Amino acid sequence: MKYRLINWLFLILAVTFVGNIIRTIASLSREDNIIKEANDRLQKATDENQSLKKGLAQVGSEDFIEREARNRLNLSKEGELVLIMPSISPGLTPTPTPSDTSANWQKWVKLFL
Repeated sequence: MKYRLINWLFLILAVTFVGNIIRTIASLSREDNIIKEANDRLQKATDENQSLKKGLAQVGSEDFIEREARNRLNLSKEGELVLIMPSISPGLTPTPTPSDTSANWQKWVKLFL
């Protein structure tokens, strides 16, 4: 009887330890997934940051500023002449012919009479 009680206690302790180990493994797996997602977001943010830095460097260059001043503000360098072309108006659109909504038999009567 005494050995049975000891065996049951060992069994209960073993099941408890196994349960705790399984819970710990599951928790570590979830935390690993969270870390992987955070690393992915960090990589995307880093890539976007690099892209924005390149764009900022390009916008800050003298060539970009000169091009924008010429295109948007119609500015020129000293001695250059700015020519502003009139905008081309859209061509005339033909007027649509009115469609006859009368019945077919009325169209036949008009045709023959």
